[in-house]
Amino acid sequence: DFSKIILEHISTVSVCITAQLACSQFSFEDVMNLQIDDIIMLDKQIYEPIDLLINDHIFGNGLPVKSDGQYGIKIAATDF
Repeated sequence: DFSKIILEHISTVSVCITAQLACSQFSFEDVMNLQIDDIIMLDKQIYEPIDLLINDHIFGNGLPVKSDGQYGIKIAATDF
C-alpha cells in the first residue's frame, strides 16, 4: 500500500525541536547597547511551561528538568 510506504518513510525523517523559554522585544539600538551582566526580562513567569516548536509552530509545552548534569524538557502537553 502506497500510503503505508509514505508513512514508513516519514517516520525516519529528522526534525529539529526548539524549546522556547520566553521572548522579549528590543529596539536595535537597545540590543547594540547590551553589555555583560545585563539582565533581559522575559514575557513569562519563572514557573510557566516552555513552548516546544517544530518549524516555528508550537506543538506542545513542557517543564524544565535537569538530569545527569544536563538540562531538558519534561513534556506536559502536545497538540497531536
